[in-house]
Amino acid sequence: MIGRLGTLPTIAVISVIAIILLLNVLVAWFHYNALVVLPPEHRRFAPVWMWLMIIPIVHTVFIWIISAFKLPASYRSALGENAHRFGSCNQRLGLAWAIVATTLFLPVVDILSFVAYVVLMIIYWQKLNKMQKYLLQK
Repeated sequence: MIGRLGTLPTIAVISVIAIILLLNVLVAWFHYNALVVLPPEHRRFAPVWMWLMIIPIVHTVFIWIISAFKLPASYRSALGENAHRFGSCNQRLGLAWAIVATTLFLPVVDILSFVAYVVLMIIYWQKLNKMQKYLLQK
């Protein structure tokens, strides 16, 4: 009986790590695809670097750099005079997402932060998808 209780926390920890890694891979893949769509002259960051986001600490740093600043600037540049149609081109949303990603490390609010992180991630990618479709139509 004690042996079984010892494996339950182990399974829980492994499950949490697997979910975090899966989420990191998903975010890295989305960022990669978002940058590949852009013409090279408008990219502020090489798409290959996105795969470093699989590493948890690097993921948080890159969310600040890429989602809050570099990706919105790249899309603003690619959209040109039509960038006003998309507001800040996800810069404010990316900044909110980066702040929430940073709070994931705080023990008291980590569960709530995780929910907010996933919600902001979904909203971010929906809006980014609209910008991608607009660019591909041009």
